Amino acid sequence: MEGKISNWIKKGRDYYKKGQYETALEMFKEVLNIYPNNITALNKVGNIYYALNNLPEALSVYNNLRSLSKRLGLFEKEREALEKIGRIYTLQGKYSTAINVYLEALTIYDQIEPTDLKPKEEKILLFYNIGDLYKRQKDYHKALSLYKQLLQIHSEFGPLGGIADDISEIGGILKKQKNFPDALNKFKEALQIYKVEKSSFKTIITLFEIGKIYYKLNQYQESLLYLNDSLENFKKLGFKGPNDYYYEKTKELIKKIKKKKID
Repeated sequence: MEGKISNWIKKGRDYYKKGQYETALEMFKEVLNIYPNNITALNKVGNIYYALNNLPEALSVYNNLRSLSKRLGLFEKEREALEKIGRIYTLQGKYSTAINVYLEALTIYDQIEPTDLKPKEEKILLFYNIGDLYKRQKDYHKALSLYKQLLQIHSEFGPLGGIADDISEIGGILKKQKNFPDALNKFKEALQIYKVEKSSFKTIITLFEIGKIYYKLNQYQESLLYLNDSLENFKKLGFKGPNDYYYEKTKELIKKIKKKKID
């Protein structure tokens, strides 16, 4: 019987890799018919339903997987299931529920990870997911607090680009709160790091954000300096297509400023 189980799992994985989800599903269900609590098969069935955009079924399987993993003391598997559940709730627009699930996953990280070591990349990504959800809810106070936590982590463990991303996120939240002077300082701080890191596209975006804030402050000359710099960098990189959001927005804002100056 063990040989059959291994064969079904192997075939299921092969079919899954080929994108033959329905056939893969049959293989993993064969396993679950005999061993309903097989962690590997449950996880794969959830992944297949997710790939097929059958979110209710995927959610049901992941919840089952989460409960089973918790009961067996498989904390890493429980954490993985929680993150997948949170992703589904996010797609369904249930942001508060998604946040609670992600925070539960974060608690497991805190339990199983040494606090004096660099956090796993997955944990950092979880922070960003939660921060994004707070922003979607316009809960800027909590979002700000979370990105400050991230900044503390990146300041201790790196990388430098992560520090810039956190500072930029903080700048974006301050801008949403209409705290333009502090937002400007944050974006300028991030800009210097992006330039050092030679992060071209993030440099362009940050130049645009700074120019946009100066525009809101009616400081059109300063705004043009940053927007023109952003546009020139776009051209150097070859991002000239009409479908590029920031390229078009930059050109649009420059036109507005020039019109104001003419008027």
